[in-house]
Amino acid sequence: QEQISECKIRFTFDEVKNCLSSDGLPQLYFDQLRDIRKIHQAIRNEVTLATANTARLTRRKAMTRDDWPEWNKAEHKQLDQYDAQNMFGEPCLPPPNSAIFHWVWIYLIKENPTEGIRYKARAVCDGSSRGGQAQIHGATYAPTPDLTDFRIFVALCSMENKYIFGSDVSNAFAEAPRCRQQYYMRVDTQFRSWWKAKGRGDIPSGYVIPVNKNLQGHPEAPRQFHLHIDKILRDYDFKPTTHAPCLYRGTIDGHDVLFLRQVDDFAIGTTSKAIYDKICDQLDSNLLEPMTRHGLLKHYNGVDILQTRNFITIHCGTYLDKLFESHGWNDLTPVSIPMKADNSYIRQLDATASTETERQLLETQRFRYRGAIGELIWAMVCCRPELSFPVVKLSQFSTTAADIHYDAVHTIFRYLSGTRDHGLTYWRLRPMSDLPDVAPPPRLCNATEQSIYHDATTADTFSPSHLFGYLDSDWAMDIRHRRSISGIIFMLAGAAVSWKCRVQTTPATSSTEAEFLCASDGGRMALHLRSILDELNVPQQYATVLYEDNRGALLMATAGQPTRQSRHIDIRNFALLDWVERDLVDLESISTSVNAADLATKQVGPILFRRHLDNVSGRLRPPWAPCD
Repeated sequence: QEQISECKIRFTFDEVKNCLSSDGLPQLYFDQLRDIRKIHQAIRNEVTLATANTARLTRRKAMTRDDWPEWNKAEHKQLDQYDAQNMFGEPCLPPPNSAIFHWVWIYLIKENPTEGIRYKARAVCDGSSRGGQAQIHGATYAPTPDLTDFRIFVALCSMENKYIFGSDVSNAFAEAPRCRQQYYMRVDTQFRSWWKAKGRGDIPSGYVIPVNKNLQGHPEAPRQFHLHIDKILRDYDFKPTTHAPCLYRGTIDGHDVLFLRQVDDFAIGTTSKAIYDKICDQLDSNLLEPMTRHGLLKHYNGVDILQTRNFITIHCGTYLDKLFESHGWNDLTPVSIPMKADNSYIRQLDATASTETERQLLETQRFRYRGAIGELIWAMVCCRPELSFPVVKLSQFSTTAADIHYDAVHTIFRYLSGTRDHGLTYWRLRPMSDLPDVAPPPRLCNATEQSIYHDATTADTFSPSHLFGYLDSDWAMDIRHRRSISGIIFMLAGAAVSWKCRVQTTPATSSTEAEFLCASDGGRMALHLRSILDELNVPQQYATVLYEDNRGALLMATAGQPTRQSRHIDIRNFALLDWVERDLVDLESISTSVNAADLATKQVGPILFRRHLDNVSGRLRPPWAPCD
């Protein structure tokens, strides 16, 4: 009898490690998000005194301070707001097995030039598992717009000659009805003091407070407010898009309106201030507390907005100012490009790694690498597509960063220090004479360097509302895992509205395969953007053109079926062939020298960098845009 021996087989696959998701995209963790949040708090002019840190100031400490009367007034003001919104029922004994939550108080000092110093006490529900027995009857997910939705909103407002106004809801969550679960709040010292100050007597020991409305901190609170404000908007015939549920289009008195909401912060695109005021009046009639009206928007969720006669520019200059201030880097020497354009240098980045001891020493001596990467990721996804390749490349070394990686990150900050107000410029169809006449951002290339550029307006199917994209891919340039990098950029109203730089999930056996995988990914992005635009009444009547510089990938996309050389490719990528057949997307050839997606796949030299950046950032005035 033949002897059978045992063997163990272990199946593994190579992972793209360090801050990349399974899809090959950079991802942020909580420690990185905390760093970004601090900068956004600084932008909103929320500063805490050194002795009144938001994380450490408790009521007991506040009572020992000379400004305790101000804090006590702030507590009562917060509870007065809740009371005006019918938040609380009469204190009572808790029913058996009821959900009872603790209060969480947050103390802030807000400071701005107009109001001076203002004390703010914020009371929310501790909805964590330690605070009570929350019964989740529905999904807790509440949609928020991503930055692509915001850029589409700005691009359409610019192209449709709209003003962008802003407003926000005060104490927003309390405007919504309570979730299905009846829950209660414990009577703490703050509430007991306020109740007695209102002349309502003492609250007996053991009593709790029934909650009648939607209290921030409960797991279902965000979704409840989303459902509430969404219903109000729908009642006024605003219709959200399926894949961007916070982006609406509606009609008020025959005037077309675009509406974007980020929880309780609203951006409203209208053709006149009168329409904006009427929308705010209508919303106010459905709210217990009137909204704050900001007029023409200059900032929205950390993004700077410049509205002018001929264009709208968005940038993150204020964010970068606060970032450099937090690091003490206000005197950096600028450089012209964010990373060295040298393949041997890129290979050196891939081949170098530090030990845990070396990494900790570098972090102590220089700066926190992961935090810096997180800060750069936010700038990249906001309005700086030229950072895509360097940031995605360097994010892969977050746990093994050596001196060379720290130097590379510092170089990106040096580049940003000289380009703080650079961003994306979306052009209008007609000048708006009552807005400031500001000169557009100058071209980065001189006349000789910019003599060659891609003019998409020459396409037979082109119109100003026509969406088109650039595709590119390197091939196995990373010596660690040999996976290619896809770069995709989509343009609307003269500048980029969506872009992606990702490490492909599998190694490609040829440059054609790498470009085909990139084209398939670009096709998915095109369908997503087309869906949003169609629902916003900006129909894409013709196929979305994707400009590709690889002839083999073009032939594969139009072949109609997998070829012998492509049978090993994942079947889902061949959906691209169907999209081409149905005239949803159309791949067209473009010269490598003018393919703007180069920015997202490699660090190009200074001349190419400036040429591509002029194109994707809107510094090239489109032929249909108004002239000076």
